[in-house]
Amino acid sequence: MLAGVGKVQEKVFAETTKEKYSEIIESTGVITTKDGEKATYKGFVIGQSNEKGEMIFRGIKIYETDSTGKLEYLNNLVGLSLYIRSLDGIDGKFSGQVFDLK
Repeated sequence: MLAGVGKVQEKVFAETTKEKYSEIIESTGVITTKDGEKATYKGFVIGQSNEKGEMIFRGIKIYETDSTGKLEYLNNLVGLSLYIRSLDGIDGKFSGQVFDLK
């Protein structure tokens, strides 16, 4: 869910480099609203495992859009991201948040 926008569809393409206790992920994504607005982003995160075996990812996302509607606020936005992949997250499911820098 995006604040003020509601549910969106997100497609992510990622390249991952794995080490024994860490991962580096570079991603690009497209966010699309139900009414067809689009925004793209580039993301970079570094993940490290904690004592529970979860991966904690911290990074940034840089957004761009030509939208003049609901997604307009994402244009040139830089967000700090924090994601957690739990032990059962092997299938690629993450939970987390992106915080915008103002």
